[in-house]
Amino acid sequence: MEENSPKPIYRKLKSPVTAQMALTYGCNNLCRYCYNSTRGLENQDKGMSIENSMKIAKQIVDNEIFEVVLTGGRAIVQKRFIISFSRIFFPKEN
Repeated sequence: MEENSPKPIYRKLKSPVTAQMALTYGCNNLCRYCYNSTRGLENQDKGMSIENSMKIAKQIVDNEIFEVVLTGGRAIVQKRFIISFSRIFFPKEN
């Protein structure tokens, strides 16, 4: 690499661009093609605790990660997560 050529962008980043969090195994859909073999609402409470997920969410904000993908079974089934995350990820709007 020549001295004046630009450095690859990954050498300039201080943290990952994207984070993915699997919040829950619960889902109110039973899609046949789903990769999540534990799908179904009976597994809704299995997964990450709200305390642990909030700790991770704060680390994501502190590290200025650009994009967060919330997954699991169906992340919006867990309204408590979504409301708490919105307070962390969008503090000026709350």
